[in-house]
Amino acid sequence: MAAETTTKKPVVEIRPTVAADFAALSKNPLPFRVKAMTGVLHQDGPDGPDVDGRVIGIAGIGFRPDGIVIAFADLTEEARAHKVALHRAARRFLAEAQRTGFVRLVATGDPQSAAAQRWLDHLGFKRLMRDDAQGRPVEDEKVWVLTCTNKPAAAL
Repeated sequence: MAAETTTKKPVVEIRPTVAADFAALSKNPLPFRVKAMTGVLHQDGPDGPDVDGRVIGIAGIGFRPDGIVIAFADLTEEARAHKVALHRAARRFLAEAQRTGFVRLVATGDPQSAAAQRWLDHLGFKRLMRDDAQGRPVEDEKVWVLTCTNKPAAAL
Protein backbone atom coordinates (compact mmCIF):
# COMPACT_ATOMS: atom_id res chain seq x y z
CA MET A 1 0.00 0.00 0.00
CA ALA A 2 1.46 3.35 -1.02
CA ALA A 3 1.83 6.10 1.55
CA GLU A 4 -0.74 8.86 1.27
CA THR A 5 0.53 12.24 0.24
CA THR A 6 -1.16 15.36 1.41
CA THR A 7 -1.51 18.11 -1.11
CA LYS A 8 -2.12 21.62 -0.02
CA LYS A 9 -5.33 23.12 -1.29
CA PRO A 10 -5.52 26.91 -1.63
CA VAL A 11 -8.09 28.63 0.57
CA VAL A 12 -9.18 32.24 0.05
CA GLU A 13 -10.08 34.18 3.18
CA ILE A 14 -12.13 37.37 2.71
CA ARG A 15 -11.72 39.84 5.58
CA PRO A 16 -11.90 43.58 6.27
CA THR A 17 -8.95 45.51 4.86
CA VAL A 18 -6.25 47.01 7.07
CA ALA A 19 -3.61 49.57 5.99
CA ALA A 20 -0.88 46.92 5.71
CA ASP A 21 -2.92 45.13 3.00
CA PHE A 22 -2.57 48.10 0.64
CA ALA A 23 1.19 48.16 1.25
CA ALA A 24 1.32 44.48 0.26
CA LEU A 25 -0.18 45.22 -3.18
CA SER A 26 1.01 48.72 -4.05
CA LYS A 27 3.71 51.20 -3.19
CA ASN A 28 1.35 54.12 -3.89
CA PRO A 29 -0.33 55.82 -0.93
CA LEU A 30 -4.11 55.86 -0.77
CA PRO A 31 -5.45 59.02 -2.40
CA PHE A 32 -8.64 59.03 -0.26
CA ARG A 33 -10.61 57.22 2.44
CA VAL A 34 -11.81 53.69 1.61
CA LYS A 35 -13.88 50.84 3.03
CA ALA A 36 -12.69 47.57 1.56
CA MET A 37 -12.35 43.82 1.85
CA THR A 38 -9.12 41.88 1.34
CA GLY A 39 -8.63 38.46 -0.21
CA VAL A 40 -5.87 36.46 1.48
CA LEU A 41 -4.62 33.20 -0.04
CA HIS A 42 -3.69 30.42 2.39
CA GLN A 43 -2.37 26.98 1.59
CA ASP A 44 -4.44 24.41 3.45
CA GLY A 45 -2.32 21.67 4.95
CA PRO A 46 -2.98 18.68 7.21
CA ASP A 47 -3.11 20.95 10.28
CA GLY A 48 -5.45 23.54 8.74
CA PRO A 49 -4.73 26.82 6.97
CA ASP A 50 -1.26 28.30 7.40
CA VAL A 51 -0.97 31.62 9.14
CA ASP A 52 1.08 33.55 6.59
CA GLY A 53 -1.44 34.10 3.85
CA ARG A 54 -0.63 36.37 0.93
CA VAL A 55 -2.80 39.36 0.03
CA ILE A 56 -4.07 38.64 -3.48
CA GLY A 57 -6.66 41.37 -3.86
CA ILE A 58 -8.45 44.31 -2.33
CA ALA A 59 -11.85 45.60 -3.41
CA GLY A 60 -14.26 48.09 -1.97
CA ILE A 61 -15.46 51.64 -2.18
CA GLY A 62 -13.50 54.88 -2.04
CA PHE A 63 -14.71 58.30 -0.99
CA ARG A 64 -13.21 60.92 -3.29
CA PRO A 65 -12.84 64.50 -1.98
CA ASP A 66 -15.28 65.73 -4.67
CA GLY A 67 -18.07 63.55 -3.20
CA ILE A 68 -18.02 60.82 -5.85
CA VAL A 69 -18.09 57.32 -4.37
CA ILE A 70 -16.11 54.82 -6.44
CA ALA A 71 -16.08 51.05 -6.51
CA PHE A 72 -12.64 49.54 -7.07
CA ALA A 73 -10.83 46.22 -7.25
CA ASP A 74 -7.05 45.77 -7.19
CA LEU A 75 -6.54 42.09 -8.04
CA THR A 76 -3.56 39.86 -8.71
CA GLU A 77 -3.67 37.03 -11.24
CA GLU A 78 -3.99 34.66 -8.28
CA ALA A 79 -7.17 36.45 -7.20
CA ARG A 80 -8.61 36.25 -10.71
CA ALA A 81 -8.18 32.47 -10.57
CA HIS A 82 -10.82 32.37 -7.78
CA LYS A 83 -13.64 33.87 -9.86
CA VAL A 84 -16.56 32.39 -7.92
CA ALA A 85 -15.28 33.47 -4.48
CA LEU A 86 -14.40 36.88 -5.89
CA HIS A 87 -17.81 37.40 -7.48
CA ARG A 88 -19.71 36.27 -4.38
CA ALA A 89 -17.69 38.60 -2.15
CA ALA A 90 -18.24 41.51 -4.55
CA ARG A 91 -22.02 40.87 -4.67
CA ARG A 92 -22.22 40.75 -0.85
CA PHE A 93 -20.19 43.94 -0.51
CA LEU A 94 -22.26 45.84 -3.10
CA ALA A 95 -25.52 44.63 -1.54
CA GLU A 96 -24.33 45.95 1.83
CA ALA A 97 -23.38 49.29 0.23
CA GLN A 98 -26.86 49.56 -1.25
CA ARG A 99 -28.54 48.65 2.06
CA THR A 100 -26.55 51.33 3.89
CA GLY A 101 -27.75 54.09 1.60
CA PHE A 102 -25.36 54.70 -1.25
CA VAL A 103 -27.27 56.13 -4.18
CA ARG A 104 -24.64 55.78 -6.91
CA LEU A 105 -21.29 54.02 -7.20
CA VAL A 106 -18.88 54.73 -10.05
CA ALA A 107 -16.33 52.26 -11.42
CA THR A 108 -13.83 52.34 -14.24
CA GLY A 109 -13.22 49.33 -16.41
CA ASP A 110 -10.33 48.66 -18.74
CA PRO A 111 -11.75 49.14 -22.27
CA GLN A 112 -9.22 46.55 -23.53
CA SER A 113 -10.49 43.88 -21.10
CA ALA A 114 -13.68 42.12 -22.15
CA ALA A 115 -13.57 40.18 -18.85
CA ALA A 116 -13.60 43.39 -16.79
CA GLN A 117 -16.53 44.71 -18.79
CA ARG A 118 -18.47 41.43 -18.39
CA TRP A 119 -17.82 41.41 -14.64
CA LEU A 120 -19.10 44.97 -14.23
CA ASP A 121 -22.22 43.98 -16.19
CA HIS A 122 -22.76 40.91 -13.97
CA LEU A 123 -22.41 43.08 -10.86
CA GLY A 124 -25.16 45.39 -12.12
CA PHE A 125 -23.08 48.33 -13.34
CA LYS A 126 -24.16 50.11 -16.54
CA ARG A 127 -21.98 52.16 -18.84
CA LEU A 128 -22.15 55.90 -18.20
CA MET A 129 -23.92 57.77 -20.98
CA ARG A 130 -22.28 60.96 -22.23
CA ASP A 131 -23.04 63.39 -25.02
CA ASP A 132 -20.65 63.35 -27.97
CA ALA A 133 -19.48 66.50 -29.82
CA GLN A 134 -22.80 66.61 -31.72
CA GLY A 135 -24.85 66.26 -28.53
CA ARG A 136 -25.82 62.62 -29.18
CA PRO A 137 -25.77 60.20 -26.22
CA VAL A 138 -22.95 57.64 -26.41
CA GLU A 139 -21.67 55.02 -23.98
CA ASP A 140 -18.47 55.93 -22.16
CA GLU A 141 -15.87 53.25 -22.85
CA LYS A 142 -14.31 53.33 -19.35
CA VAL A 143 -16.84 54.61 -16.80
CA TRP A 144 -19.58 52.40 -15.32
CA VAL A 145 -22.29 53.36 -12.81
CA LEU A 146 -24.30 51.32 -10.33
CA THR A 147 -27.47 53.10 -9.31
CA CYS A 148 -28.66 51.79 -5.96
CA THR A 149 -32.41 51.44 -5.46
CA ASN A 150 -32.69 50.99 -1.69
CA LYS A 151 -33.49 53.86 0.63
CA PRO A 152 -30.72 55.15 2.93
CA ALA A 153 -30.34 53.40 6.27
CA ALA A 154 -26.98 54.40 7.72
CA ALA A 155 -23.50 55.31 6.56
CA LEU A 156 -20.90 52.62 5.97
